[in-house]
Amino acid sequence: MNKRILLFGGSFDPPHIGHLLVAQWVAEEFACPVRFLPNGNPPHKNSLSAPRHRAEMVRLAIAGNSAFSLDTSELEAGAVYYTVDTLRRYQREYGCSREQLLFVLGSDALDALDTWRDPCDIVRLCTLVVCRRSSAARPDLSRLQAMGARVVMCHAPVVEISSTDIRNRVRQGRSIRYYVPDAVLDYIDRHGLYLEGKCSPDVER
Repeated sequence: MNKRILLFGGSFDPPHIGHLLVAQWVAEEFACPVRFLPNGNPPHKNSLSAPRHRAEMVRLAIAGNSAFSLDTSELEAGAVYYTVDTLRRYQREYGCSREQLLFVLGSDALDALDTWRDPCDIVRLCTLVVCRRSSAARPDLSRLQAMGARVVMCHAPVVEISSTDIRNRVRQGRSIRYYVPDAVLDYIDRHGLYLEGKCSPDVER
């Protein structure tokens, strides 16, 4: 296999313009499409919206951009699914080398990488593409370098908003217009996501 694969993992609960700006930048910088990879049931996060909601919001957010696609394999696993499992699958199915398999993550996630399942395997399987907010301190790469990690620091435009901010604004009755694409905003409104006391059950509304 000669082509790169660029994976953009995250909860995407919801996907917002910051995600899209980073994805567009890395797609252009590395000259390859971006596969959005919503986390299944990450053990460090509780009360995520139902998988079908997160998948559909990503699908709506990336619609019309030929450089973006959606990989729902972690959502469909139906159990706790680790990043290392996904990377192993990509290496097995596509024969990716570490230089060909790129994994995008934020500096906050990078700082916690050694707490993830099999971090030594993660850095062996892929190149880490790290995006950080301008307000964030430059990450300490010494531990990762000791593990043999291949890290590329990304200077993409990182917007100072987060999915947590957006969920809180919805609960407070504040507008999230311009934080998310209009189609995602309409979906959140239609399904009553992130309202106080709601846990986004996987049922039709």
